[in-house]
Amino acid sequence: MNSSSAASKLIRKAYHAGSWYTDDPEELNTQLSGYLANSQPIPEDSHQHLKALIGPHAGFRYSGPTAAWAYINIRNPEQYKRVFLLGPSHKVFLDFIATTVCTEWATPLGNLKVDHDTIKELLSKGNNDGDELFQQIDKKYEENEHSLEMHIPYIRKMFEGQDDVQLVPLMVGQIPNDKFDRYAEILKPYFLDAQTLFVVSSDFCHWGKRFQFTLRYKDDKKAQPIYKSIETLDHEGMNLIEMHDFSGFQQYLTSYKNTICGRFPIQMLLAIIKSVQKSNSADYEVETKFVKYAQSSQVQDDEEDSSVSYASSYTLLKPKK
Repeated sequence: MNSSSAASKLIRKAYHAGSWYTDDPEELNTQLSGYLANSQPIPEDSHQHLKALIGPHAGFRYSGPTAAWAYINIRNPEQYKRVFLLGPSHKVFLDFIATTVCTEWATPLGNLKVDHDTIKELLSKGNNDGDELFQQIDKKYEENEHSLEMHIPYIRKMFEGQDDVQLVPLMVGQIPNDKFDRYAEILKPYFLDAQTLFVVSSDFCHWGKRFQFTLRYKDDKKAQPIYKSIETLDHEGMNLIEMHDFSGFQQYLTSYKNTICGRFPIQMLLAIIKSVQKSNSADYEVETKFVKYAQSSQVQDDEEDSSVSYASSYTLLKPKK
């Protein structure tokens, strides 16, 4: 699955354009602008710095409005030069973080350049002592994966006209628990860099027989409709993420098996934040809040119905007072 270094120009196609979202640039721009216009940013504070977003990755007609509530908080895009994009792998098993061999990622709104200097740094820092924490993956695997691609049009839209903004795409595999701290130490300096933004791609509960997940929250079979039970289940996990409770979130996933497809990228973000907070030299406070939650449909019938949940959050870095 490893590949040689990137060619002089190798473009990752917008593989899901025309199916998961429109491939018409004008239509796509209008659609994203409409979603953003109907979302609400958090109050602006000159002492806080936007460091990370969590947003969904379904087809835009389902998850686009929810994702906008995360992206609307990029008020000053000119302060960023690099975007780390972390998403799960749905189609191929990985137990490492895969990154790209491509030099650009295409969108109908224009391409995003890849930061290969940073990718080389990650490969160098993570691949020693017999480990290969980061590996470049073949183009066909990343084109088949939608979790990263569904964020690329939003990123291109928010950084419109900024050709110097570069992408670091990271497909996060099923990372062993004992390696999260090692990854976090490598990624922490980038997280603390003022010119870097992290974006984490994840849907939340996939509920229904077609997803092989029909859990009622705490065996609650009568007190509330199924869609409310799903919401309660999701919000317990979201609350743990807001508290930056890495261990608690892991225990939550073990206990409930909630089908959060981006659980490993979310855990990676929590591991980085944990590393920042543990550091004796840390001069920062970290705040994460979810700002929007939605479901693709309201499940009433556990035999026929299904849904996918979507949630968006922001993470701020604040100097300690």
